[in-house]
Amino acid sequence: GEIAILMRTKKERMQLVVDAFNKRFPHLKIVSDEAYRLSSSLTVQLIISALRYIAQPTDKVNIANMIRLYEKVINGVEQNFTDKINGNIEEFIPNDFHNSLHRLKELPLYEMIEQLLALLDISKAKDEEAYIYTFLDCAAQFINSRSSDINKLLKAWEESINEKSIPAESVDSVRIMTIHK
Repeated sequence: GEIAILMRTKKERMQLVVDAFNKRFPHLKIVSDEAYRLSSSLTVQLIISALRYIAQPTDKVNIANMIRLYEKVINGVEQNFTDKINGNIEEFIPNDFHNSLHRLKELPLYEMIEQLLALLDISKAKDEEAYIYTFLDCAAQFINSRSSDINKLLKAWEESINEKSIPAESVDSVRIMTIHK
């Protein structure tokens, strides 16, 4: 069955509800609407970071973030972000990714994204398929209706795509929702 918890506001006793459910039903996953957003997926964040790297390969903050995300998503290791700010990306990201950069830049944007998924071993990410496919759908829709420019897609990500949500049915969980008048 499906369970939803309605709240008047997002802040109203939200943590109490989460704590109570986690204590009583530790096997159930509790999520709010924010958990369904593409921006909440570390895997999608990794894809965006890789696209930023292709667009701006000298951005050291993005390189450090990409390394951190890759280590967390693919290897399950939490790395200190600041330790990687001057890091050599080749030490952390698969050689195939770095060796394919020139070829990736020549590809149409959607094919570039698909290649990134393969080069970064995104298939190793656990329970992220709904986020990945929703992001791919959003990217395809953007490319078909607006532009195939990587920088324009990244700008659209910041402005609106990051707030898109996966279908709620994709995640088996208890959903916390707010009600509005």
